Amino acid sequence: MTRVKIEEQREGTKATLLLSGRLTVNDSPGALKDAAAALAASGATHVVFDLAEVRYIDSACLGEFIASQISLGRRGARLQLARVPDRIMELLKLSGLDGIFDIV
Repeated sequence: MTRVKIEEQREGTKATLLLSGRLTVNDSPGALKDAAAALAASGATHVVFDLAEVRYIDSACLGEFIASQISLGRRGARLQLARVPDRIMELLKLSGLDGIFDIV
């Protein structure tokens, strides 16, 4: 079982978090929201969660995506989900969250 790994890339005010492994409530709860908030605090206005290497996500981490979006929005930043694997896109659609996030 591969735990979540978060790698950051910056390009001016755009920050990308390359996520890989499994995103579950047991693996660093709050890590995504904290990372997104730290990026916004350091001047990022566009934060991207790159999900291409994410193998599994649970509902608690979907909640973290929502919390991240709210936190970023309060700081004048925006969140995008990029390279979303089909099985995670299906989960977003089933939960009605595909219309809430900017998915590219």
